[in-house]
Amino acid sequence: GKSQDERPPNVPYNAESEWEKDGQYFHYLTKWATALDMVTRSSSSGSNTQYTIWAMELLPVASSKFVTHQYGRPQMYWKLSIDMSRPQVASQGARDALEGYILANRLIATCEQFQIMT
Repeated sequence: GKSQDERPPNVPYNAESEWEKDGQYFHYLTKWATALDMVTRSSSSGSNTQYTIWAMELLPVASSKFVTHQYGRPQMYWKLSIDMSRPQVASQGARDALEGYILANRLIATCEQFQIMT
């Protein structure tokens, strides 16, 4: 976590202090999903496929919370509240969409390699 609790809904955004406040970041969730997938990939027999299944379950849930169509086209929030109920920073992270795309393709490749049906 961060050194300060997340910003409550009634407190205005402050770019200088926001970095020190807690919240959910899409790139942290993609790191978790990648780590889960790596457990499956590290097993030559694919005996730990449940980890990739969990990663496959995490990615669409995280994506559905971070992606918005509020501005007329799909865009990702950079930071959400800890419970993922509201944006903390409405601007988009520089690589979040690309990270999600790469991860989705990696998970598909793992599913094909180890014949995981999801």
